[in-house]
Amino acid sequence: MKRIVHVLLAITLIHVFSNPLIAQISEIGIKGGFNLAKLAGDYVGDETKHKTGFAAGGYVLFSLGQYTMLQIELLYSQKGTRVSDEIRLDQYILNYKVNVSLSYIEIPVLLRYNIDFPSNLKPFIFGGAYLALKQGAETELTIEDETETEDIGDEIKDTDYGIIVGAGAKLNERITLDARYTVGLIPIGKTEDDLDLNNSVIEFTAGFALN
Repeated sequence: MKRIVHVLLAITLIHVFSNPLIAQISEIGIKGGFNLAKLAGDYVGDETKHKTGFAAGGYVLFSLGQYTMLQIELLYSQKGTRVSDEIRLDQYILNYKVNVSLSYIEIPVLLRYNIDFPSNLKPFIFGGAYLALKQGAETELTIEDETETEDIGDEIKDTDYGIIVGAGAKLNERITLDARYTVGLIPIGKTEDDLDLNNSVIEFTAGFALN
């Protein structure tokens, strides 16, 4: 599956930057927003909560037809999760929190369909795949008032990939809003001994066209 996703992304990028399609670039812009990130998979229970982060970068839109467009983005995206629970030791109760922080350079490749709508508001839906390159990984453990931070970069894979689905609307010639759900298709841990955990993110962004 990993090889198939990489091949599809490479073919798409080669096709996008061929001369005929370059002539159909319809929009270049910047975007930013916030993430609600959570790790999904083994041993994820009610004590696991969404972690807030941000996403920012740029995008290019290519016109493929009257209603369809190809959207390629380059984003810095913060992911991870947080856990809050308690440990009971005889008559004592210790409260603890774990904050897992992951950061990636992410390349989403999305097929966008613009919905014909009788107003200035121009809604659309989209879906596609992403490839992400790890930039950092650490955990922060807090037990009562004691906090310890550990770099876990050696335990997290250098790349991640997955799928994206979402919807949005173009408010005017410059501003676009969208919401999306991103889910990783592979475990983030490097070894088989690591828990089977995948990235999962709800993302809200605003885009600003530069042309």
